[in-house]
Amino acid sequence: MTLEIITFCHNFQHRLCWVLSSIAQQSNPAFDITVNLAVIKNNGKPTTEEIVEYYKDKLNIKLTYFKPEDYAYSGLTRNRQIAESNAEWIMQHSCDFVIHPGYFKMLHNYLTEHRNLDCCLRSAGKYHTNVEPTNLFVGNAFYHEDAYNRAASLPRDRFDGRSGGHIIFRRQAVIEKNDGYYVRPERCKDHHLFNEGMKTWSEKAFRSLMGGCKRENFPPHIHLNHRRDKEAGRHLEEQR
Repeated sequence: MTLEIITFCHNFQHRLCWVLSSIAQQSNPAFDITVNLAVIKNNGKPTTEEIVEYYKDKLNIKLTYFKPEDYAYSGLTRNRQIAESNAEWIMQHSCDFVIHPGYFKMLHNYLTEHRNLDCCLRSAGKYHTNVEPTNLFVGNAFYHEDAYNRAASLPRDRFDGRSGGHIIFRRQAVIEKNDGYYVRPERCKDHHLFNEGMKTWSEKAFRSLMGGCKRENFPPHIHLNHRRDKEAGRHLEEQR
């Protein structure tokens, strides 16, 4: 069974390293996993390319490059990631959500019994950590031992049972329901990342188009929280 994790990373390299560490530390994941990172070339300190080079012997990671203007609308980047994938299952995932070490084993067991799932699927939710302790915590190392448990030890802001930032779906179902589109370009209402700041309306529309999002009792993710564009009222070009 194949699974492709699609995400994008712009100035989130420090938090991305925690997420990649948590994927590399999965206990018997059972899936053939690919991580697909949508990126702008040479972004970040360290760059995403430097991180991928470090993980080349730990994970199968591919980079999908975009010009800044094409990268500005998150739903459109996902269109291309889905179109270029050959995986049976796709997991749309935020690059700052650390994953429990038993997550993929549980997910594989579930999907083995639900091979024709037509709607989206998600975990029970996620914990948002407190921003300031998290900023001090993330550091700049490429690899973090025991990533999930260490992230889970951070002070928490709140538990969030909503599905934002993490959904799983069958790629063939997207083809059957929407001709393979995450969002049709003419219907994309996402904010322009650089001009308006991050605001993704396409994810909610996609979940609705797929017939909703089924919630299962998989372990919650740990969201390594950060200052947000909407709080600043503009796009933040800062390393996170």
